[in-house]
Amino acid sequence: MERSLLKFLFSSWAISRLLLLAPLLLQPLPQALNRWDVVHYLALAQHGAQGNLQAFFPLWPALIAWLFSATATISSNGFLWAGFGLANFSFLIALGLMHQQALRLWGDRAARWTVLLACFNPLSLFAAIPYTEALYLLLTAAALSQTVAPLLQGVAAGLAAATRPRGCCCCRVFYCNAAGLQRR
Repeated sequence: MERSLLKFLFSSWAISRLLLLAPLLLQPLPQALNRWDVVHYLALAQHGAQGNLQAFFPLWPALIAWLFSATATISSNGFLWAGFGLANFSFLIALGLMHQQALRLWGDRAARWTVLLACFNPLSLFAAIPYTEALYLLLTAAALSQTVAPLLQGVAAGLAAATRPRGCCCCRVFYCNAAGLQRR
């Protein structure tokens, strides 16, 4: 990727994250991020599937637990920071894949609008906090990208199915595309 594109992707991502997370910064950051389903995902990463936590898909908590081993010495909130970093890194990489695909299909202007709309959509808040949405977006973008090798597309589609319930639909779309089947 060229340098101006990287600057555009990173600045769009960074500015949108600051705007979306600003209301949460009224509290200490660990306390602000550790709410809603984040609590359940972190409990899964720490203790595994127990009780009603079996309803959650396994890939996101497993990746957080794996990343925790690298962040454990940094702070006592290692699981939270690992999830926060994974979500934001996944979203940033997904933006690059979406930009590539939109550039290939519709040109530079549409590709830049794709990135801006993905970043500044209010629902992209869920790609800035330790939720599965950013990882799912990355895996779906990789599975549907025409610039990714077919084997990696299949792996990404399979991993998307281990991330969210809609991931199974991503596998179906990938399989239909790979098999040359068309939807009627």
